Amino acid sequence: MDNLIRLTSGCFLVSDRIKAIFDVGSGIVKPLKKAAQESNLVIDLSFGKKTKSVVLMDSGHVILLPIPKSRIMKKMQGGMENER
Repeated sequence: MDNLIRLTSGCFLVSDRIKAIFDVGSGIVKPLKKAAQESNLVIDLSFGKKTKSVVLMDSGHVILLPIPKSRIMKKMQGGMENER
């Protein structure tokens, strides 16, 4: 089975399909987000909160998240398995 990681309440990603994770301040984020918006491939999971990281999936989808890159990396490595 694919490895699911819980990002926010009720939101999960398949870790094997993640290509890259960027801090929102990274220089590549703005053009990446613009290209994804033009192709209708942006998924905003920030739910009105400040976006802190951007995830690029192997499908080309760009996911906006309200949690920092470091926290996503810890979850991918299994460091926060019991976190709620």
